[in-house]
Amino acid sequence: MSYAQVSLSALNADAILNLDDVIAEEIYIQITGTFTGTLTPAASVDGTTYDAAQLQSIGGGAAVSTVTAPGSWRPALFLYGARFFRMRMTSYTSGTAVVNISTTATARA
Repeated sequence: MSYAQVSLSALNADAILNLDDVIAEEIYIQITGTFTGTLTPAASVDGTTYDAAQLQSIGGGAAVSTVTAPGSWRPALFLYGARFFRMRMTSYTSGTAVVNISTTATARA
C-alpha cells in the first residue's frame, strides 16, 4: 500500500503519490478541509508529463475532471501503466484542502 497526505493551500500545490514500487489495484482519494479552489487529477508515466484523469465519487454519479469540495473519490477508469498520480490545486482563492491518496496494492517483482 502507498499513501500520501498533503495540505494544499496555494496555486499549483501538488499532492503526488508515487506508484512505482507497487502495482496499484485501487486508488482512493479523500479530500477534507475548508477551501475555495479547484483540484485537478492527473496521472503520469514519467513524473514530469501528466495527463488528465477523471474521478468518480465513491457514492457513484458522473465522472468529473475537477473537484471543488470535500469528498471521497476514485479514478473513473483504471490508470493502466501510470507510475504517478497527482491532485493539483489549479485554481485557488482561500483555505486548505487536505488531500489523502492511498492504494491497495501488491509488490512489484
